[in-house]
Amino acid sequence: GSNVEKYGADVIPRMAAIGCELGNHSYAHPNMKELSLDDGLAQFQMTDDLIAQYNNGQGATVIRFPYGNSTDELLASIGRPSIMWDVDTLDWQTKNVQANISAVLDSVSPGDIILMHDIHETTVESCATIVPELINRGYCHDSCSCSGKRRGSCSGRDVLRLPWRNDKRIENRIEKRQRTAGLLSNQE
Repeated sequence: GSNVEKYGADVIPRMAAIGCELGNHSYAHPNMKELSLDDGLAQFQMTDDLIAQYNNGQGATVIRFPYGNSTDELLASIGRPSIMWDVDTLDWQTKNVQANISAVLDSVSPGDIILMHDIHETTVESCATIVPELINRGYCHDSCSCSGKRRGSCSGRDVLRLPWRNDKRIENRIEKRQRTAGLLSNQE
């Protein structure tokens, strides 16, 4: 929601161009159990309207309720899949690179959705270790909607979902570590 106002013009067209699935997490991140149905729907509509400005008039295809909290009435009224997580890294609470790495690598299983928040620099830093390791273990990445439909078509074992902004920070850190480890030459 409010992040679309800050980053949407740059990020959303880039995400759409590389095939990312656009999700809606509400405008102001309220606890939906504390809102009326109309107020809850308005949270998602405001965000969809912002996303649509940068996505050829289209809003998000999936939603995730803040804190995972919803009501049956709101879920039925949204009319889209609600994506929940299997592994909660608690990255927003610990803000610790090693804790994030351990939370994922010690507990991830095929098909898991990993909850992380790329607004925290420690989360971004931890992904520079997590992403290559999950790929090394045979995971690949895909959208939440497509992963269930294409199970088995991925060259790896299962699905890896990356933080929503999908900006260059993680990629640059992975590349820097590969260069430091001698896995990439300076010409690449």
